[in-house]
Amino acid sequence: MATIQASLGMQSSPFGLHDIEKSLEGVSYTTPLLGDAGKSLARQFARHVVSRSFGSATIVSGNAGRPSQADRNISKQDAIKVGLAALGAFLQANVTGPVLEKSSPIEAAFAKFFQEIRAEAAATKDTEPHMREGSFTAACLRWLDTDGVSVYQYIPHIELFGLAKYVFTSGEVLPLEGTDVWASAGSEGDDDLASHLAWTRFRVHLWHYKLLTQPSLSAGSIFTKSGRWTDVGSLQEKIESSMQEAEESLGRTVESTDEEGGAGGDEKEKKYLWSRGSRVQFYLEKANCHIMLGNDVKAREAQDSDGDQQVCVCAIWCSGEEDEISGEQHQPARRPREESRGRC
Repeated sequence: MATIQASLGMQSSPFGLHDIEKSLEGVSYTTPLLGDAGKSLARQFARHVVSRSFGSATIVSGNAGRPSQADRNISKQDAIKVGLAALGAFLQANVTGPVLEKSSPIEAAFAKFFQEIRAEAAATKDTEPHMREGSFTAACLRWLDTDGVSVYQYIPHIELFGLAKYVFTSGEVLPLEGTDVWASAGSEGDDDLASHLAWTRFRVHLWHYKLLTQPSLSAGSIFTKSGRWTDVGSLQEKIESSMQEAEESLGRTVESTDEEGGAGGDEKEKKYLWSRGSRVQFYLEKANCHIMLGNDVKAREAQDSDGDQQVCVCAIWCSGEEDEISGEQHQPARRPREESRGRC
């Protein structure tokens, strides 16, 4: 069967994102962050945070928070890699372990950029008192405040999460939809890229919610400051919309020519653009999101469905069948007996 990957541009298909993720395997997350693209995005992020957190007239009236010409020269692939590395480094430091190596140079870079911005504002006597006395960590925490709810102030390396959130959800680095700042550049693949990045935006928004409600992000933490959506209504809307966009993206299909059947290989059939494993993982994450929020019915619906096919998720994963497009072979997964009984 002819592969679909060859007929799709890497920027406008999930395979490009998959390749970027694969490139981070076996490599320290700090490596991309300390590269030229990482430092450029960190500088841009620092200016964005200061302009939003402190409201300095000097910063706001300039070009802070908007990509400079140098920043626009950063490829979207590099921006995605830096964003994924920032999120991965933050989760490694706070959730999965081991201890994040070479974190000091990253912290020093953020501090340096913050000092530069403060010096720029001070030169025009436009520095607010709390900006003169604060740190970039404090500014980042203030930027993450949502609907009056604040992030736990002692979470380590919060700047890394902020950088990931800025890269994927601000619309100033990567596209969110066809009408954002990138649309003027006339890039034909931005709509597809925005769609494929919806899953990542969903993850970032969900982690933001956890930061607001769970002082500890460890797997064993059960304490939450709040279990209700109403405390962070604006974030609820973002999670729900990005979840829907991600589900639509993972449910997309394309036509494939079957070289072994039909006259001259003209016979076509629909194939999912995302791999089977990716679809299963998304629905499990969707179910977990609903469980965390107490929506048991929606969680069961997410676990029992795989898009329009209404196929049991665990049946797909446990089948060991080959992915339709990527050709990857999944090994049958073991399920707990109590959970699998009466299910698939």
